[in-house]
Amino acid sequence: MRKFTLSMLVLLVSVIFSISSAFSQTQCEDFDALTAGGYVAGQLGGYWTTWSGAPGGAEDAIVSDMYSVSPSNSFTVNAGSIDCVFQFGDAAIATGMWMYSHYMYVPTGYSGYFNVQSDPTPGVDWNVEIYFDDGGTGSFGGQPTGDFTYSQDTWFMVEILYDLDGGMAQIYFDGVMVLEFTNTLTIGGIDYFGADSGGDPGAFYDDVCFGEYAPGIACEDFDAEECLAGVLGEQGRSKAKQCG
Repeated sequence: MRKFTLSMLVLLVSVIFSISSAFSQTQCEDFDALTAGGYVAGQLGGYWTTWSGAPGGAEDAIVSDMYSVSPSNSFTVNAGSIDCVFQFGDAAIATGMWMYSHYMYVPTGYSGYFNVQSDPTPGVDWNVEIYFDDGGTGSFGGQPTGDFTYSQDTWFMVEILYDLDGGMAQIYFDGVMVLEFTNTLTIGGIDYFGADSGGDPGAFYDDVCFGEYAPGIACEDFDAEECLAGVLGEQGRSKAKQCG
């Protein structure tokens, strides 16, 4: 039987403290406390609003219990009038490493779209746009360009990692990097818009998280890694997945 040594215990405690500290500013929302059929920003308030600042109206996204990753609600953007906004804070963010993530479900026959705004006030600039077209293809717009494929009728995770000091950004689908691009803009929020360029809008979103990112902590040896597996999960996973 392997012994859990004092040094490994100290390492375990330090890792737990590091995770807690790294995500002290993380915002996460699973929408499960909201009323299905109601408006997202209208119920949440705070940093959830709409493009024109009118929660609870035609621009607001709808809470749904049709599909969900974490029981039992998500929200859907199923009309061209919907333009829901999640602000990252009171002001644009220009420094540090930050991670945004959500789960997404695009049914066959529908499309999805969202973008990263450069400022909490919508319309200042578009950092990156991501189009999920009906048929399982998609494309990037804004600062980067390029195409990708994805799977419809199933939940998948989208993560965007920003190194604002280094001027780089990476986009991941289910933990696999699909794009790396040079970033020259600040970040301020997410715009969930009912774009119809790739088909009728109808995507679902769940488990939205945003917070400061800390690179993974490497274990010194195999035994330590095995002991820490229950805390960190498999090495290499982004900590954004632990905030839900």
